[in-house]
Amino acid sequence: MMKKGWARVLVPDVLVPSVMAVDPRLLERHGLLVVDLDNTLVFPETLESPKPVAQWLKEVSRSLRVLCVSNSPSVRQRSADIERLFGCAVVVGFGKKPSARLFEEILRLATVPPEQIVVIGDRLLTDVVFGNRGGATTILVQPLSPREPLLIRVVRVLER
Repeated sequence: MMKKGWARVLVPDVLVPSVMAVDPRLLERHGLLVVDLDNTLVFPETLESPKPVAQWLKEVSRSLRVLCVSNSPSVRQRSADIERLFGCAVVVGFGKKPSARLFEEILRLATVPPEQIVVIGDRLLTDVVFGNRGGATTILVQPLSPREPLLIRVVRVLER
């Protein structure tokens, strides 16, 4: 079913409790996975990740190119460590989600059409809107941790 109107950008294609609920075999038909960092792969503003999440991403990386993105101000300082930890490139400096400019840069880096991209993240108004506006498949996951800055907690109330 084709999404129309607001649903086109605000409704994820898939809603799951965590990235680990996404079967890596279902992603194989795609050419690129774009995955959010904070509260999707790692606890906010850290390099700490539940071991099963890191294992899931390593399994996915065997058959699919993975790019990690974040709107966090600390992502530049953490990017090299994140790349080592997960084996994924971290895209920094081309705007923030849901920026169309960032999506266009990812298209240039990946050289795959939007319909071959999957975007996974924990935020409706950044990750899902970002992927849907670009024409990607979107998967919304529950955040790893309820501990977040006040502003993000307020936005999450609006997202519900």
